[in-house]
Amino acid sequence: MQPYKEVEFDHELCLAIGKAVLDVVAQGEETSAPAVMNAIERSVEQGLDDDETAIADDALDLMARLIHGFRFINLAG
Repeated sequence: MQPYKEVEFDHELCLAIGKAVLDVVAQGEETSAPAVMNAIERSVEQGLDDDETAIADDALDLMARLIHGFRFINLAG
């Protein structure tokens, strides 16, 4: 994670995180931030196009910032 990278919080980012949460639930894992991050990483490993990979990377950055208490910038407004 880059410490000062701006993360655009938008619809696609929410979908990436939501899909990861659904994957965690489907796997029967405990729903936690690390489990969601692992699900996002698994989706990248399964092969995404460049745009989806960039969105997944932003989702991982956002999750890491939330876990570590960093702020994010809402550019969707």
